[in-house]
Amino acid sequence: MAAAGSWGFRLLVLPGATLLWPLLIFRLTQPGPKPPVERTPHPDPRPGGPVIRSLRRQHGRWALAIALGSLAILVAGLLLRPPLPVEAKVAELVAEGAQ
Repeated sequence: MAAAGSWGFRLLVLPGATLLWPLLIFRLTQPGPKPPVERTPHPDPRPGGPVIRSLRRQHGRWALAIALGSLAILVAGLLLRPPLPVEAKVAELVAEGAQ
């Protein structure tokens, strides 16, 4: 991106890139945090453990609720919207033709 940019853009980007490279190198060389150990009184031998399964169940319920809520909002918006001027004109013409 900077190759196609003007010299002014390159001058603006250079200090930020110079300052952020040491931070990037430092973050890449540091070991990541260790995963937490689950401590329950009765460990579950199945993978994921009871806490993870509980969270997945909650996420599934929320995903379903959001999907159904979005669908309800979409349908309500389509049903409650005011008619477009073209639709109103067609309705007038149909009503006049019926008389």
